[in-house]
Amino acid sequence: MDRAEVEAALRRIVVKNSALPIRSIAPEDSLTADLGFDSLALLTTLGDLEEQFGVPFPVEEVDELQNLRFADLVGFVERRLAGREA
Repeated sequence: MDRAEVEAALRRIVVKNSALPIRSIAPEDSLTADLGFDSLALLTTLGDLEEQFGVPFPVEEVDELQNLRFADLVGFVERRLAGREA
């Protein structure tokens, strides 16, 4: 899966789980501050990431997600996918 495919999948997941009506997502948008994610949305997002990408995202990682920007989330998922292929 290339970066564009990862980003497109993440945009769908973020829009689904955001508390805000999102028309577009900027790379610098913070999941919590800009996109309105609360702890439940972050937990749901972890589950959606597991389902979408077929790799585990432990619940303990929810704290890490709180401070991520959208661009960081793309990198976070890419690193996990690269680890799966290693």
